[in-house]
Formats: sequence, structure tokens, C-alpha cells
Amino acid sequence: MYDVYLIFRSVTHGQEGKAVLNRAGISSSLVRSPSKLSQNGCAYALRIRPGDWTEAGGLLRRAGRMPQAVWLRQADGSFGRLE
Repeated sequence: MYDVYLIFRSVTHGQEGKAVLNRAGISSSLVRSPSKLSQNGCAYALRIRPGDWTEAGGLLRRAGRMPQAVWLRQADGSFGRLE
């Protein structure tokens, strides 16, 4: 397992999610979403470590900042949906 991608519909929503995670000490990177993960065109993703997903998901849920989708990037570069 490599990275978990939390997909947000806008950069603003991604920044808000990143702020929630930063306050809890969870490291994340805000990046443009890979095009194959964006259902409605342009999107942004928070990239986190797989071991942080459970805690991050709970924090984002409580803050009302849940992503549109959650994907796990595999060693071969493919993606699998987590939710």
C-alpha cells in the first residue's frame, strides 16, 4: 500500500480538510486529483499515509468535511476505492 487519496470537489474544500488534519498532527499533501479519480472533471486530493486513514476519516466526518471519494494507490500504480 502506498497512499490514500481523499478526493474533494474544490481546492477550498481540500484546504479545509487539510486544516482539520493538520490540527490533529496528521501529515497530508494537497494535490490535483489524478484525472481517473475525478468523477466530475477537475478535483483536488489530500494524499495521506494509509495508516492515518481511520483517524483522518473520523476527524473529517466530525468536522463535516468528508471527501467525495477515498482511493488507495497500490504498488503497481492502480487505484482501488476504499469506501
